[in-house]
Amino acid sequence: MHNKEGFNMKNSRTNLIAPHVRKGHFRKVGKRTIWINATIVHSKEFYKNFQTASIAQHIKYREYFIADADRNLNLLTFAGSKSKYEKHFHTALADLNPAPIEYFLEPFAGSLGSFTFLNKMIEAKHYVINDNNIKFVNFYKNIKHNPIALIEKIIELETKYRSLLPTDPSIKKGKVPAEQKHSMQKAQHMHAEVRDLFNQHNLDIDSSASLVFLQARSFNGVYREGAKDQFTTAFNWTNTHANLKNITNAIIDMHITLKNKNVIIENLDIADFLKKYAHIDSFLYLDPPYLGSNLKYNKSMFEGALQDHVALIEKTKLHKYVLYSNSYHEEFLKGFDGFIDFSRNVEVSGKKTASSKRREILAYKTNMANIQMNSSKFTNQEVA
Repeated sequence: MHNKEGFNMKNSRTNLIAPHVRKGHFRKVGKRTIWINATIVHSKEFYKNFQTASIAQHIKYREYFIADADRNLNLLTFAGSKSKYEKHFHTALADLNPAPIEYFLEPFAGSLGSFTFLNKMIEAKHYVINDNNIKFVNFYKNIKHNPIALIEKIIELETKYRSLLPTDPSIKKGKVPAEQKHSMQKAQHMHAEVRDLFNQHNLDIDSSASLVFLQARSFNGVYREGAKDQFTTAFNWTNTHANLKNITNAIIDMHITLKNKNVIIENLDIADFLKKYAHIDSFLYLDPPYLGSNLKYNKSMFEGALQDHVALIEKTKLHKYVLYSNSYHEEFLKGFDGFIDFSRNVEVSGKKTASSKRREILAYKTNMANIQMNSSKFTNQEVA
């Protein structure tokens, strides 16, 4: 039995239909006051049965009862991720002051670290994210279209992995001492099996679930590929459980964002992407591999030499608003109206950083003086 909101009523008296709730109604949820959808009201029955609720119910719950600002969208960890530098984007966008536009374009999407907040800062009719790594594209498409199957597979992998962890109380949670690593051999073997499965490049739910598992179970939680596009990060020798609640919530929240904003997900080289989305009324955010950096999460078609960056910046004259990330270089700044700069620790591998710092820029420009608004010639559909 299902009510019209899609909740499974067979084993629960959950009923979230409340026609009397008006638009703009606010309710106290825990310590926060949030807006409640006009046809949904928070029920004590749902709270009572929340621990045994289905994944579908959790999706409904987070869609209607979690404010956008509180959504957990951080899923993957890449070297150079922008997830911790949101404040600098606020500063740059305050200067750029973009108006609502037709297309938001992010061709170097990577871990979606910047998209997690840029999608809230930029008002657009269409959002397009792109990456040349097909495995990430497969992952994001599964989040958008198959979140329940993906979460179930991740839980299956984690459950199996936990059964292989040592139960000896002398082997405490955390990093396992060298003399006790033999107790983690079965867990390490499973990590190797999942890594081999992922490196077969199959585009399915198993591959997407393997990606999440490997991030949680690999050294420093970093994603890195070798010369043959194979995942190469070593096993993390820790006797701990992955936080399934956080992982589940992050997938659900990203699913809601990708679905509600009908985000288009592409797998194109940068040149092909800019050719396909040559739309004037757009906001273009470029976060290519950094000049002089050897930290690449995958083998990019964009080589990243100085002339490549200059040529890429030259191609942005069509787009109404442009935001560009890179290490500091005077040559880059010639093509922009302004910039902000900041320093960050040089990342060695994932969470580990070196003592040295790198100066970075967020450069921006508005091409209002160079363009004539004419979007009638541009049409686009998402690639299946």
